[in-house]
Amino acid sequence: MLGSTRNQHPDYLIHEEDDPELIEYKNSKTQTHWPTDHGLFCNGEAAKKWIELIGAAKKTIRVLMYCFTDISVAKALIKAKQKGRKVHVCLDKGECETHRRRSPGRGVDRIYNMLVEAEIDVVHVTGFELEGQCGIMHAKTLIIDKTDMLVGSNNLSRRARERNREQCYHVCFDRPAVNKARLPTPPIIPPELDSR
Repeated sequence: MLGSTRNQHPDYLIHEEDDPELIEYKNSKTQTHWPTDHGLFCNGEAAKKWIELIGAAKKTIRVLMYCFTDISVAKALIKAKQKGRKVHVCLDKGECETHRRRSPGRGVDRIYNMLVEAEIDVVHVTGFELEGQCGIMHAKTLIIDKTDMLVGSNNLSRRARERNREQCYHVCFDRPAVNKARLPTPPIIPPELDSR
C-alpha cells in the first residue's frame, strides 16, 4: 500500500534558505512561496490584512463576501462603525438563508446578527437569474476609503484561513496620482507645426 502524499511538498518549490527575498506562507496542509513586495497575502495573513485595513479606515468600508463567519473581522467592522466610519456589507442571500436554516445563531447567521445589532448596513444579494436558476454573489472584496482594495479567493472563514489554499491581493490607489492623471493636459504640438 502506498503512503499518503497529502502533506508532502513538491521538490520544485523554492525554499526560504535558497532565496532570502521569499517568504513562506503556510496553512495546515500546504505551503506556497511568494515574493514580499507585491501585496499578496495567503490564508491567515489575508484575515490579518483585512483587520489592519479596517482599523486604518478614515471614512468608508465596503465588504462584499460570500461566506462570512470570522468573528475577529466582524468585531473590527463593529469597532470601525463605533468610531464613525460608514460600513456597508454585502452578503450572498442564499448562503445566509442556508446558514439560518441549518444552524441559526451560528456561523454566517451569527455574524449577520452582530452586524445588524451594531447598526451596520447589511444587504443580501443574489447572482443573476438564468433559466429559472438564481446564481450567487461570490465576491470576496474589501474596499477602504476608495483607496485600498483587498480582492481574492478567500472567504472570511476558518476553513479559508486554515485549510484551503487561498490568495488575497492588496491594491493601493495613490489618490493624488490618480487625480493628477485625470487633469486635462494640453495637446502636444510639434514646434514646426505650432503657428504661435
